[in-house]
Amino acid sequence: MKKRVLCFLLGAAMVLGMAGCGQKPQEPTPTAGIQDGTYTGVGTGKGGEMKVEVTISGGAITAVNVTEHQETEGICEPAIERIPKTIVDNQSVLVDAIAGATITSDAILDAVKSCIEQAGGNVADFEKEIEAAGGKTVEYETDIVIVGAGAAGLMAAYTASEGGAKVIVMEKGASALQSNFATCGGPAGAETITAKEAGVTTTNKEIFEHLYAFANTTVDAKLLWESWSRAGVAIDNMIGLGIPFSLNEDVYGVGFRARHSFEAGGADRIGPITSAVEANGGQFLYETPGEHIIMENGKAVGVQGTNANGDTVIVRAKAVMTCTGGFQGNKEMLQEYLGYSNVVSLGSNMPTGDGINMVLEAGGILDRNFGVLGNEGSGNNSKTAVNVAFFPDFNQNLAFWMYGGLYVDRDGDRFINEKRVADFPLALGGEAVLRQGKVYAVVDAAYYDACCTEGVYNYMGQPENWKSGTELWVPVVSKGKEQLQSAIDEGWAYTADTLAECAEYFGLENLEATVAEYNEMCAKGEDTLYGKAANFMLPIGEGPYYVFEYEPGAWSTFGGVKTDSYLRAVDTSGEAIPGLYCGGCEVGSYYAVPYYDGPGSCVGISVGSGIWAAENMLEYIGK
Repeated sequence: MKKRVLCFLLGAAMVLGMAGCGQKPQEPTPTAGIQDGTYTGVGTGKGGEMKVEVTISGGAITAVNVTEHQETEGICEPAIERIPKTIVDNQSVLVDAIAGATITSDAILDAVKSCIEQAGGNVADFEKEIEAAGGKTVEYETDIVIVGAGAAGLMAAYTASEGGAKVIVMEKGASALQSNFATCGGPAGAETITAKEAGVTTTNKEIFEHLYAFANTTVDAKLLWESWSRAGVAIDNMIGLGIPFSLNEDVYGVGFRARHSFEAGGADRIGPITSAVEANGGQFLYETPGEHIIMENGKAVGVQGTNANGDTVIVRAKAVMTCTGGFQGNKEMLQEYLGYSNVVSLGSNMPTGDGINMVLEAGGILDRNFGVLGNEGSGNNSKTAVNVAFFPDFNQNLAFWMYGGLYVDRDGDRFINEKRVADFPLALGGEAVLRQGKVYAVVDAAYYDACCTEGVYNYMGQPENWKSGTELWVPVVSKGKEQLQSAIDEGWAYTADTLAECAEYFGLENLEATVAEYNEMCAKGEDTLYGKAANFMLPIGEGPYYVFEYEPGAWSTFGGVKTDSYLRAVDTSGEAIPGLYCGGCEVGSYYAVPYYDGPGSCVGISVGSGIWAAENMLEYIGK
């Protein structure tokens, strides 16, 4: 994610057609007391600092330009194009955020507010309500309506349109590039063109048996099989559309190679799929989130939503599918279903549980499995702006959660075999920190210095029993020392000459006793509490000591509505709701807790579920 000036990846027609964000421009009126000039403000985006230049002339804002940013291509463009224009047109900072680019939108607005203050103005003078332009009702009729243009939705739309159905996709974002699917690493799948070219012969059945054993009967076996076995089909379909893949190695030692990495991102990844759907007569309604499923005589017959202009949109259909991507952008649902709301979002904040709530409103029920697709690259903390290791402003001191040292809970007690986190950071590490809500890595001077110079894997002698140690996202904490003060200032790191001082800062009452007990076990070479491998039992030696606080992080949540084996939502009696299908991360019936140990499983099952749902909808409508 390189620093760059304004990116113009979206078509000019789309930008101009939606430039007003559904809001009526107002005539600018001069504001007293504000000084003319050009000012530069800074906001904090998803990828770090954003610089915005604001020109004030005659007491009015005449130009707003984003001059530098580190945001994700394919996601940031609508906000960067349209938020500034709406500010100038309306002389107001009360601008609705662009769905899918909320953090980018807010960063621009914060920077503009800073410029107003620099000019001697009062931000309150630019907080004018903007009148919405819409209000009419727009109706469509189709065979299948799909809510959500992510992994499941796009594969469902492609499969259904290839099967001869007329398809409409309602998407909350300004394009299909706003979903996690547009930026994720890639899906797991078997028996693919790419796997065969690599000489890999692992079958769908072999991997299914591994997944189902991992789930320990807590998922619907038939549903898992039907969705998983179509993951490879989805990958081959995308290859057929010109989307390239490579096959990853077995990073975590699960016994097979299944993760397919996308070799294209953004428009190059999503464009071929949406173009194929449109070529088959399909239609995408962007910035049109679904809000209610239309039910008649106990059947799902359409979806009602609202578009960017404020118009009510009604899509009548023979079958309905929801696949809106989970709920990581909804603090209330995070608290309710995961136990904590301080889950740091690593991907899109656009998923806010819309599909889940629509299905519940229509008479559906929840399944029991809820979890997170955790961060395999580092720990996380909501007090720091950048939590993803490949962004430039990432603080490398977040990495100690990956290394398998000494971890304690809020009481200062050990709570886990730390090597399990180091071995499986994506699956077990995500669940471990989520269960605690907050965890702490405790580091002594020698360990910290070694991690900052040679790296933990080399410091430990390149242990053969740590396969994922060769794939660390932050192999050397090379910027750790220069970034340490920033972490301390933000409140998630602390260093002191004594453990007592560190314990007092974070309230870790039992820390000193825990370290003493841990060091005794290290001296004996045996973890009598949790069975951590002896070569990972490195004692806490001389200070200064470093303690880092980490919180849960999620590329995506998973879990939600209960479906039958055909992805039909079920009601309180367990009966399928006619015409109502679900897919992707918001289905609770095929994802295990913790997350499957094979990387790419979440998106692999999602794309497979899109195909499986489409096949069933085609049969339901008689295609």
